[in-house]
Amino acid sequence: MTQSIREFRRLDNEFWNDSGKKPVLYASGAVFWVELTGIADRPEWKIKVQGTKSAHTIRENQHANLIAQSTPFVASPDFISKYIDMPKSLRVLRKQLALLCKEFPKLKALDTWATSSTGDTKAATWEKHKEFAKDPDSVLEGTVLRGGMKAKPHSPYKNRSDRTTPYVSPAASDKWAEDESTVSAIGIKQHEHADFHEQEKILRKLLQEVANMEDVPVKALEHLKGMSIVVTGVHRDYVTDEAISYNLFEKNTHHGKVKGLELCHIDPTIPFCTFAENLTIGTCPSNRMQGGYTLKNSGLQLLAAYMRANPEYTQEEMIKELNERISPQRTGIKT
Repeated sequence: MTQSIREFRRLDNEFWNDSGKKPVLYASGAVFWVELTGIADRPEWKIKVQGTKSAHTIRENQHANLIAQSTPFVASPDFISKYIDMPKSLRVLRKQLALLCKEFPKLKALDTWATSSTGDTKAATWEKHKEFAKDPDSVLEGTVLRGGMKAKPHSPYKNRSDRTTPYVSPAASDKWAEDESTVSAIGIKQHEHADFHEQEKILRKLLQEVANMEDVPVKALEHLKGMSIVVTGVHRDYVTDEAISYNLFEKNTHHGKVKGLELCHIDPTIPFCTFAENLTIGTCPSNRMQGGYTLKNSGLQLLAAYMRANPEYTQEEMIKELNERISPQRTGIKT
């Protein structure tokens, strides 16, 4: 007789599930549901964890460890739709984009930008986790945790994960650096976190910006129209105000250090800065020029540096040149 029991729990710490062909790391504090299916003498467990794209199987002994390292959690319908079960509207939108990407593969970046964190390549792999579990002293030798000068190896941030993954606060990051019990990541960066509802808003905005680019192939526009996304204007770079061409996607090679187009945070200084109104598709030079600061801060720093290096450059010349560069929406700068 088949049983089906579904309960929600929250992990106390990070947890490695090595039941499948590829071990999976679940973030600390992640909420999950676990379901028992199958006959009594041969139980099968299925688990769906916050921050993972799909459900996984889990062995009976692993299930026992999972339960021991977690606590019951009362998940509201709102929480489930934001962090556990992807809403149908987002699933449909991503499937429609996947169809578009069959002919225009460069647009796969939109799905990645909207739903995935960039993460940290220094995050410990399964092999590094096993190495640490076998002999933690050798891994920590020479670090500040053993009286040395080196920092604890690896990173508290996962390498590539869904944006719904629990984030690591600054305090949690500091605590991880002093924790001698693990080298595994415990979550994603705080500024990269976004629930499913926000991911859908982000993806729709990015698709609209693509539709508004110059040189978009007719077939791509036709597909977007079928998704209820039509041209509404001209998409301009958020720094230079120049119209952006779809052809710049061709510069987005997998291992290329310089991209054509990037996902840009208009104000990256906001603690939780990954939300639709604060994101835009911009050019790589503009994103690098801005750095990790507000446009105002970066602009004033560069302008001040130039004026210091060129004493003959007057404020009158500055105002004249700035007025020439400002978009038609602004008629001038007050002196």
